[in-house]
Amino acid sequence: MWHHTKDHLLLGVYQSSTDCSLSMVRLRLINIKNGQIDKDMKFDCGAGIVATSIYANVYRAKNPHHATVIFQGGYHGMGDDRDVAVEP
Repeated sequence: MWHHTKDHLLLGVYQSSTDCSLSMVRLRLINIKNGQIDKDMKFDCGAGIVATSIYANVYRAKNPHHATVIFQGGYHGMGDDRDVAVEP
């Protein structure tokens, strides 16, 4: 997992329920300087489980203010990459 930006540690929170198998339901941006959660992003079922349940599902996007999250689906079922804004 690409795990940080200049100012934030990116922490994926995984959960399983009867409605959704194991998925990354949240991506939290933890401020490196003070340890506080600066942003808590919610995701739909199927986020962050294509490569493995923990690694290689969130990585650096071309835009330095975004991260790329892999969702289920996409071309030949190999995942659907979606850029999400993590920093202003």
